[in-house]
Amino acid sequence: MTSTPIPKPLRELVRQRAAGRCEYCQTSEWLSGLPGEVDHILPRALGGPTTADNLCLACSSCNGYKQARHRGIDRETGQEQPLFHPGSRCGKSTSPGTRMRPALLA
Repeated sequence: MTSTPIPKPLRELVRQRAAGRCEYCQTSEWLSGLPGEVDHILPRALGGPTTADNLCLACSSCNGYKQARHRGIDRETGQEQPLFHPGSRCGKSTSPGTRMRPALLA
């Protein structure tokens, strides 16, 4: 299946909003020496839309680690939890009321 490319104005909006930093780990493009990748927060493969609210700038490490996932296993509870949603901009997950902890991607 071929995917439709993200329109250039939308990619530029995401890059500008992120100020050249990975929205997952906050590493700057300047520090890494590599341009960030525009990532679907909720992956297209799972029905995620190509809209500004569902896109973020990600370094290649974070984007490669996350891949087409949006949930992971909580290391403390062993239960499946939503991954960090960079659109929240305040350390919240994709579900209200959940506490952020490192997750193991299943």
